[in-house]
Parts: sequence; structure tokens; C-alpha cells
Amino acid sequence: MECPKCPIKEIGVKELRVNDTKFCSFSLILTVNNSLSSSFPVTVTSPNNEVILDPSGFAILPGNHSYLITVIPIGTFNGGLVHLLLNGVTLEGQPCSTDFEVELPACRISEVIKVNSDVPFKLTAASLVLVPNPAQEYVVLNYQAMELNSEVLVYDLTGRLLNSLTLTATHGTTVLDVSDYPVGVYVVVVQNKNGWVMQQKLIKE
Repeated sequence: MECPKCPIKEIGVKELRVNDTKFCSFSLILTVNNSLSSSFPVTVTSPNNEVILDPSGFAILPGNHSYLITVIPIGTFNGGLVHLLLNGVTLEGQPCSTDFEVELPACRISEVIKVNSDVPFKLTAASLVLVPNPAQEYVVLNYQAMELNSEVLVYDLTGRLLNSLTLTATHGTTVLDVSDYPVGVYVVVVQNKNGWVMQQKLIKE
């Protein structure tokens, strides 16, 4: 059963700009027209897990107002439409949702390199998988098709660098100790000598 639409007349994009941060992120200013005479709380989510959203929850005021959200793409994002949902509760207490799309520019073209000398023309896209995620004490980074000496950098959502390490192989695993990290969401970035390659979301419980 589908959720009813939230009491929102219209959602629009007022402004979208690239942030000057250590990882790929955008500032999105949404205009939301609330048809109610009172405010109501909502969360904004990415059902396809394409992006991190900060803040993920706020109150929609009556009438037409603007709201600033930081959007942080996940993976090797090359631009395009991102599907988002505003989730709330109606006056009758029923869950409601309103979906919309935002067009984001590319972060950077992801690196594509050879990883198998037996197949000289086979190219494989870079990948990074974090396990477990959410993590408590440690997280294992499983990586493929990385350039030698690529850097892995871990940032909190304010852009503060918490950790860095160098990959000494094109594929493999490495362990990251997150036991001292505060509970929250982090961005794990991979970059090489040419710049940004990709980034992933890390949750610390």
C-alpha cells in the first residue's frame, strides 16, 4: 500500500552549487510550499542510496519557504537525476511521502585502470565496499581496480579529516579502526594523483 502524499503543494530547486569541500558535495536550496497552517516534521531520504543528505530531518513551515540541504554523492558519481523523498506524517497520523528529483552535475570522471595483466585490454571500474557498515570497532575496506598509491581519506560531515592511508596494491583489503569515532555518518574518499576517484558512506554505531 502506497503512502498518501504529504500536504505539500510544490517542491522546487532554488539553487544548486558545488561546495568547496575535501569531498564531493553540493549545497541544495529547496523551496517547499506547505499547504497546512502549521509546520510538520519531515525526513528527506534517498531511496536508491545514491547520496548522503545533511540534515536528513527538519520542520516544514507553513507557506512557501527555502531549506538548505548538503547533498553528498556516493560511489563514482558521474552526474544525473537523483530521486529523493520527503517523508512525514499527516494530520490524521498517517505516514506520507512526496517524491521529487534533482539534477546533479558530475563529481569527477572515475578512474578506470588495468588490473589483470593476462587480459591486457580488459578495463575494470574502481570499486570500494565497506564491511561491516554500520561499524562499531573496525571496518574492512574491500577495493578493486585502484591505482597504486591511491589515498583513502576519512572525513566527518563538517569536512574534518579523521584518518588517511595509502593503498599499496590495485586490489585487496585493509582494516580501518573506527573505535574512537563518535557515533554518526562519515565520508570515505579515494583519490589518486589525478584527483577524486570515488567516495562511500560509513556509519559508526
